[in-house]
Formats: sequence, C-alpha cells, structure tokens
Amino acid sequence: MEDRVQLRNGARRQFLGLVLAMNIALWFSVGVIAVQGKDVDTPSVVVLVVTLLLLVKFWRSGTAVSADGVEIRKFFGGRSVAWRDISDISVAHHGKWRHVAIRTNGGDLLKLSAPADWWPRRDAFFDEGLQEIMRRWEKHGTEST
Repeated sequence: MEDRVQLRNGARRQFLGLVLAMNIALWFSVGVIAVQGKDVDTPSVVVLVVTLLLLVKFWRSGTAVSADGVEIRKFFGGRSVAWRDISDISVAHHGKWRHVAIRTNGGDLLKLSAPADWWPRRDAFFDEGLQEIMRRWEKHGTEST
C-alpha cells in the first residue's frame, strides 16, 4: 500500500510565521496594556481574534492523498473522497492564481486546499502536487473495491 502524502502550499510556512509573529506581537501589546490597568480597546481585540483565526486556518488547511483517496482539510471540518468517486480533476485559474479542484461523480466541485497559489506568492510545489494527485487518481480511480 502506498504511503499517505500530505500536500502543502509552498508559501504556507511563511504565512504561518507571519501570522504567528503578528499574534505574538498583539498578545504582548494587549498584555502590556492589561498589566498597566488600562482598558483594551475593541479594535485591538478584533485584530487579535482575526489573526488567531488566520493562524488556525493556515495550520488546519491541507490536502492528503493515499491509496484510498483525497482528504481535504479546511478551517472547519473536511471531507474525504475515494478515487473511484472522482470524475474529473481540473486546475482553476483566477488571474495569476490557480488551485486544483475535483468533481465528484455526484456533481460536487471541491476546491483542494493544496496545491494552490496563496496571495502574494505562487506555490513552488504546485506542479509536483498536481502530478501526485493525477498519478494516484489514474492508478486507483478505476480499481474496483
């Protein structure tokens, strides 16, 4: 049996680092304000919550492929699709950016978390990830279970 391969966007680590740094700076600022006995203003709390949500989103998002199918992880939940249930794999282009999408036999169009370009960078591993998905679909998509 083939191993499970986790596909991640090439820019993901940089985004995680940036958002983590923003969170640390914001937590530090809010902590200093709280220690001084001052009220924390609403915009600071909103920005803190938004950056925390971004951190969770970047940490959680991903696509994994195995002999069984594709696992799509999103901010909330995720979905697994068996290779035999996929009717098409395509690359959607939006200006300079692109992402991989799968269409199920039931007609659902699912955008994969990776490979995909993330603003402002293109995914350096996009083609490699797409080839891995296509290779496994061609190998396992027609197998009967």
